[in-house]
Amino acid sequence: MSSFSSLTDRTAVANQGGAMEADTISKNGRSSNSHTSRGNFLRKAFFSLLALSVIFSGCNDEDDNGLVSGGFDGRITVTKIENASEYSAALSQVTQVRAVDLYFSDRTIATGSFANGGFTLNLLQTLSNANLYSITHEEVHLFPDDLISISDRNARIAVIHFLAFDGNNEQIGDFIEHNNDGTIEVFHIYADRDVTIDETYFDAKYSVSLKRGWNRLYYVEMSDRAELTTKPVSGMNWYFYGDGSNGNGDNGGNESIANHFNFNDRNYSLDKGFITYFGSLGGNHNFAIYLVSSNVQFSSSLGEFTGAGDVLGFSMWSSSQSSLVNGRYTFSENGNARTFDFAEAGINVNFATEYSMIEIISGSIDVSIIGNETAFTFDLTAAGNAKLTGNFKGILQEISF
Repeated sequence: MSSFSSLTDRTAVANQGGAMEADTISKNGRSSNSHTSRGNFLRKAFFSLLALSVIFSGCNDEDDNGLVSGGFDGRITVTKIENASEYSAALSQVTQVRAVDLYFSDRTIATGSFANGGFTLNLLQTLSNANLYSITHEEVHLFPDDLISISDRNARIAVIHFLAFDGNNEQIGDFIEHNNDGTIEVFHIYADRDVTIDETYFDAKYSVSLKRGWNRLYYVEMSDRAELTTKPVSGMNWYFYGDGSNGNGDNGGNESIANHFNFNDRNYSLDKGFITYFGSLGGNHNFAIYLVSSNVQFSSSLGEFTGAGDVLGFSMWSSSQSSLVNGRYTFSENGNARTFDFAEAGINVNFATEYSMIEIISGSIDVSIIGNETAFTFDLTAAGNAKLTGNFKGILQEISF
C-alpha cells in the first residue's frame, strides 16, 4: 500500500464522490498553496438570528440602519489566560506580546510586556495609509469584492493578531480571544473611516458597522452558517496556543521531548510533516496532515508514500481554505471548523507491504502556526482506550496524490 491505510483514501473518495464542494468565499485571500499564514478570519457559515438574540449583549451605539458599532478606544487589557494551566511551561517563557498585522507580519502595531499572567496593549490611535489596505483587497479579501452593501469601497483597514515572544525574541505562540468552545471569535480591525456592511452573502450574514479607528468584529459559527457582526457578544475570554506540549504533564511526562508520539509508554520519533487540501463541505475545508519518521518519504512522481517507519495522520477541518487555523481541534464527525473526524497511527509501517494502523477514537489536537512552521500538540485516545500523546513542530510540505 502506498498511503496511510484509510486517511488518504477516505478523504479522496469523498471528494471524488461529490461530498466536497467548490468554495464560494475566499477566507483570507491567500492561495490554497500557502499554509504558513494565520488565515482565521472569514468563515463561511450562518447563525440563526433567533439564537443570536440570546447571546448578543445589549444594543449600544446603534447606527441609523440598526447596526451596532464595534468601535473601542484601542486599549486591550488581559488579566487572565483561560487555558494557562494547559500551557504553563510555554507561558513561563513569554516575556512580550505584540499586536502584528494578520497579513503583513513586518507591521507591528503595539508591544507590551507579559507579566502576572496577562498583558496590556495600547494600539496606535492612527495608522498611516502605508499600513492599511483596501477593505476589498484582492489578496486579502476580508470582505468579498462583490458584497453590494459596503457603504464606502474606498475604506482602508488593517486586521491584527497577537503574538507571544520569549526573552530570545522568538515567537512561541499567540493569544486568541474566543468563547469556551471556539465557536465565537473576536477580531480587531482598524478602519480609516466609518463603513457599514449589511447583507447575507451566500451562507454568511454580515451585520457590520466599523467606526473610524479600532473595532471588534465577532465571528459566530454554527454547523453550516455564520454571522459576522460588530454587535458585542458576551462570554469572550483570552486563550494561548503555543509551541510544544502541555506544561501540566498531560503527555505522560514526555513534554520535554520534541517531535514524537508516545503510545503504550514508548516514544516514536516524527521527523517531517506533509499537508494536502481535499476540498470543502458546508463552508469548512478539509486538510489531511501526515507526520512521519525519517525513513518515510513521499514520492511526488508516484504520488504515494514510500519507505518504512512510524507515522501519524489526521483529517482536519478548518474555516480557512488556505491553512489550518490556530486553536484546539476536537474529535467530531460533524465537519465543523476546528475538528478532526479521523486519525490513525502506525508503528514500523512498511509501505511496500500490507500493514495495520491504530485507529484514534477521541481526543484533541492543539494547532499553532508560528512563522512558517506549524506546531501540533496531541492528546488522543486510541481504540481500546490506549493513550497516544506527543507533539510536532515543523514546516508542512504540500503534496498531492
